[in-house]
Amino acid sequence: MGNFAVDASAGQIMVNATDSPRIVDLVIVPTGDGDDLIVTTEEAGVFRRVGGTWSASNTGIRATNVRAVAAHPHVSGTVFAGSSDGASPSQGVFRSVDAGAQWSVPSTGLRAKSVRSLMIDPTAAASPTSTVIYAGGQGVFESNAYVNAGLWKSSDGGMSWSDINAGIPSTSPSAPLGTVRAIALDVRSCVNPPPAPMPCSIGPLSTVYATSTGAFGVGSFRIIKSVDAGALWSDIDGLPPRMTSNGGLQFVTPLPIVIDPHDSAHLYVGSYASLSGAEVGIANGVFRSTDGGDNWGLYSSGLPLRSGSTQTHFDVYALAIDAQIAGTLWASAIETGAAGAVSRIFKTIDGGAQWLPSSDGITGGDIRQLVVDPTTPGTLYAAALGDTAAPGGVYRSRDGATTWHSISIGLDGAGASALAVDTLEPSRLYAGTSAGVFVLEQPEDGDSDGIPDTVETAGPNGGDGNADGIADALQPQVATFSAKSSDGHWQPEGGPSTTGSADYITVEIEATNPGSCAQLVDTQAVAVDDRPSDGVASTRFEHVLPLVRFEVLDCPGAAALVTFHGSPQGSDARFRFHGPSQPGSDDLRWRNFDDRATRVDAQSWRLRLDAGAFGSYRPATAGSILFEGGVGSDRVFANGFD
Repeated sequence: MGNFAVDASAGQIMVNATDSPRIVDLVIVPTGDGDDLIVTTEEAGVFRRVGGTWSASNTGIRATNVRAVAAHPHVSGTVFAGSSDGASPSQGVFRSVDAGAQWSVPSTGLRAKSVRSLMIDPTAAASPTSTVIYAGGQGVFESNAYVNAGLWKSSDGGMSWSDINAGIPSTSPSAPLGTVRAIALDVRSCVNPPPAPMPCSIGPLSTVYATSTGAFGVGSFRIIKSVDAGALWSDIDGLPPRMTSNGGLQFVTPLPIVIDPHDSAHLYVGSYASLSGAEVGIANGVFRSTDGGDNWGLYSSGLPLRSGSTQTHFDVYALAIDAQIAGTLWASAIETGAAGAVSRIFKTIDGGAQWLPSSDGITGGDIRQLVVDPTTPGTLYAAALGDTAAPGGVYRSRDGATTWHSISIGLDGAGASALAVDTLEPSRLYAGTSAGVFVLEQPEDGDSDGIPDTVETAGPNGGDGNADGIADALQPQVATFSAKSSDGHWQPEGGPSTTGSADYITVEIEATNPGSCAQLVDTQAVAVDDRPSDGVASTRFEHVLPLVRFEVLDCPGAAALVTFHGSPQGSDARFRFHGPSQPGSDDLRWRNFDDRATRVDAQSWRLRLDAGAFGSYRPATAGSILFEGGVGSDRVFANGFD
């Protein structure tokens, strides 16, 4: 994902300018001038030694797990990403000045096992090289002690970092703060703040908060505060202490923290509960302080409760606050550990006194971050983790979270855990994933089906691919697209890629029940080469057309009419499903779909789809149907010849 520091004089491979990564493999490459060596490492990618000097050789490798992303508030295209691979040492904080096309990772002095949070001081960011950034994560364990507490600060745009540990007790060999999960800056904590809720424009900002797991859940220093820009920290942990119930340990860990810009004394913290006993009794969910953290109270009414408890709620991994409307917040809640659990979003308009469901359109994934677009009122984004069997992704709402639509084309099923909006180019989003940073330039897509308006209007019949007299760009249940286009797709750092070539394809949803199945999302072509060969026993199916993938919201059952314009298939063609044997299963492979696919004409197929049934990735509880498949022909017989 970038360039890594190498001590050329010593011939030593290094990461974060200090630590040596673990080497997992070595290859000898014979050359005319002597053997070169290539090594692979767990934390720093691939290195090659030529002439006694090691250099990074990571072009095209995007395997870094990024758990924190921050976009520069004043310089478009400058973005920072925190590495969190779960192994020591972390690669540190990456920086790109060209919207993710290229990355560097100076990070001198940042010695971390993981980086989980990044926060930029917008009043001290005149240029990338003078930007003040705070980072949180887990420190490096060395010589039976932790080198730092997991908090760092840079005053030169991430080129160099300093530990900011003052006030945090050293509890060697235990991690003083465990893992720092979130950092928040009081945007009105300058010397002369303007009237609320306007943020300071001249800084630097002085009040900083952070949340952490604490040292083995001991119940202190889980929420900390500094009033001098991180120079000295104090403990403001007012969360429930750990408790023993029925022989098991229960404790609460804070995750997100947000500050009310209308009143900086009002703080909100989301939390999860660790439970090892048979009883469920400890309070968790959302906590609120109205006095700058001196006192905390539970404000989780309306959030779902764990079975058998009156105050142990589903875990809250993400919070966001509306800077324009006082008392308005959003929270994600999930029953951690429950099979097939999906995060749900809730909204409050009274400062947390009551939470109401606000997640229409959220169909999968574990939401780890909520971001309010500061440039467009009512627009929010949610980053959700998942897997290939139960995909996560990125969701967008344009109506204050009343409805959500996935905008995940180009991301794999693992989804995203961190998001940042480029405030100077608000159509540009950055997503931190287990495969690095992905970038999305959002073209206009008025019907939210995943296909940009410009692509649909350029389709067959003057933009009316299903020939019903209505432009496809105006119909959310109709999508026309081409595999040649990568517009509106998430791209990995380093630039775009295309899915191949094909004529236009139209997907039209015909609902079984009137009023349902009215919205397609993430409609796309999938390159055949991106999936395993379609073969069983001695038979191999040849796919000469791209595959189609789409999701239909609020859909108990429907027919999907799929038309491959200008690409007639032979008489032996069959429509095949690529997915699980039953929704939610992870046994993904090619499957016979003959009993649910009907040939309409030389170019079109009608697919019968039902929620929670074979042919969909999503279980019935998701309320949607997620399908992937394509046309194949039986081309190879048992003797291996056509």
